[in-house]
Amino acid sequence: MTIQLLGILLSPTNLHSLSAIIDDAICVSEAEWVSQIVYATKQRIGRIPRGGWNLIREKFNSKFLKSASLSQLKGMVKPMRVDSNYGSNCHQKQFLESSEISTFRKCLEELNIQIKNIESIPRDSRKPTPKIQNKYLKTDILTGLNSAIYYITKDNHPNDINSISDILYAAQCAYLSLTMRDKAQSTWVENIEKKISKLSAELEIVNSHSNQTLPPSEKQKVMDVLCRYGYKKTKKGELSRIQILLQDLIRIKNKKIEVHNSRKQFCKDNQCFELNRKKFYRDLTKKEEVTLYGFDDEECVSFWQKVWSERNGRPQSYDVVGKRTTCAEHMLPEFTEEFFGNVIKYLPDWKACGCDGIYNFFIKKMESLHGFLCHEITRIINGEYMPESWFYTGITYLIPKKDDCETPKDLRPITCMPTLYKLVTKCVNVKLADFVEAFGLISDNQLGTRKVMILGSIDEYLSFEKR
Repeated sequence: MTIQLLGILLSPTNLHSLSAIIDDAICVSEAEWVSQIVYATKQRIGRIPRGGWNLIREKFNSKFLKSASLSQLKGMVKPMRVDSNYGSNCHQKQFLESSEISTFRKCLEELNIQIKNIESIPRDSRKPTPKIQNKYLKTDILTGLNSAIYYITKDNHPNDINSISDILYAAQCAYLSLTMRDKAQSTWVENIEKKISKLSAELEIVNSHSNQTLPPSEKQKVMDVLCRYGYKKTKKGELSRIQILLQDLIRIKNKKIEVHNSRKQFCKDNQCFELNRKKFYRDLTKKEEVTLYGFDDEECVSFWQKVWSERNGRPQSYDVVGKRTTCAEHMLPEFTEEFFGNVIKYLPDWKACGCDGIYNFFIKKMESLHGFLCHEITRIINGEYMPESWFYTGITYLIPKKDDCETPKDLRPITCMPTLYKLVTKCVNVKLADFVEAFGLISDNQLGTRKVMILGSIDEYLSFEKR
């Protein structure tokens, strides 16, 4: 009685929902119209409510001017397929929109958490997040983070390059947190190795029995092994058959491990080729090579500190450079969002980042920040304000020039600057190159520092050497 009363109370509400679904249906085909309504109703309510089929039949006959029965109407329902035309109907669109809203909410919540977390991390000591292979890229998460950044910044604009750096790094950390999954440690290799050990022990016992060197105490054990592989005492060559069978099983297990290791290394090489191509080619030519150092860390640090202190203390003089006035020195360069987008487009995605831990990939993908980033870079270049020290701080690595380094001179330094700093210098270089070309500030004999003129400068140098 209680269940019937509950059904009576809920039925009108469900019929109202069904009526709304019918009104929203936009498909023209009869079968598609019925299938769409049935699918949408089951998605929203979970089932066709009591009296629902009668309502669908009434609306169907009114819309298509038919007199179909309930059995005919139910026979029109087709199974919903992902690649069918139902993907473009109104309910499917609403379902996708609700999924996107759910992703947006998760991204917004995680982004706000990460923005608060990174406030305690200095901008010059932020660790980069792992690089992302294209096949593992979650585009829905990137879209959600981009929308979340737009939602955060639409009323609270970033006021300087520091705020933009914080948002970009928070987006990286949020992406990592939303996509990271705990993987259970596989014991597959260990299990195969245990099976190989067991088969090897069985083969050793069978060989000892065949050579008649088996102790009497092991006789029952060897008989158990032989019986396990179908040993027939009356049949000739049974011991040889079992020995060959065990050897084949051991080879098969070893082959499985070899294939596993080969595929694992193949995946690592593919990842290295995609994310760090220079290292991939270095590993091809320098396998298993170890660099020897004939000095300790203290000697290396003192040597390079002396070199850099001398360089910093050396006065810079430009007296040898002739001055040419163009009457355009005081004109401020114009940076539009279109120009800025073209510069960002050609940035390498996974180039080594600096102390800020930001990759160019996330600068490209977080398009909601491009307008603010263009504005702040323009202000920096025009000298409206000076960024903080982290913006000019680089991480220097000492790379060995040869395999046997005797002194610190055999090392070459390479400095990884923050990607935002490199983006600013890239914009300056492009504008400066256009300025130099427009006013003809480079001599015709100088082929270096020009676009697409590197080979020409080499040829010019070689011809000069022959004179």
